[in-house]
Amino acid sequence: MSQPTQHPGSHSPAGRSGGRRIRVLIADDNPDIRRLLRLILTEAGMTVSEAADGQEALRRISADAPDVVLLDWVMEDGGLELARELIEVHDMEDRVIMLTGLFDPRDRRAALHVGIAHYFVKPPDTDALIAAIHAAAQGRSLEVNAGVGRAQDDRD
Repeated sequence: MSQPTQHPGSHSPAGRSGGRRIRVLIADDNPDIRRLLRLILTEAGMTVSEAADGQEALRRISADAPDVVLLDWVMEDGGLELARELIEVHDMEDRVIMLTGLFDPRDRRAALHVGIAHYFVKPPDTDALIAAIHAAAQGRSLEVNAGVGRAQDDRD
């Protein structure tokens, strides 16, 4: 088993989630999606917080950075620009998972190019999403099937 990739300034995997629950921030403007994801993730043993827009997500991250952010592609103050800020300013490379209602390969490539850990079309496969969150919490990628996860060559 390979060791997780460490990024400058990032916490070690043990410091991020070892010995405690993985903390996930769901940033999505749809309360039904947030409610469903909260249920799925809490049943999987994760601690979940929510943000209804990008500004609320930034406030929550500044106050207490989660291990992983699930970010809606299309929401007010959201999407790729917010993902870029999370990665560049808040040192969350490989810890942001993008969720989208529409699949566009160009969007997927753009997201993965800026350092998004994974990209899923809603509703995501629950097992694949949970596996991706675990991998992202450890600062590593996980190739997921069906062309909606992450492949290393998509970033080049």
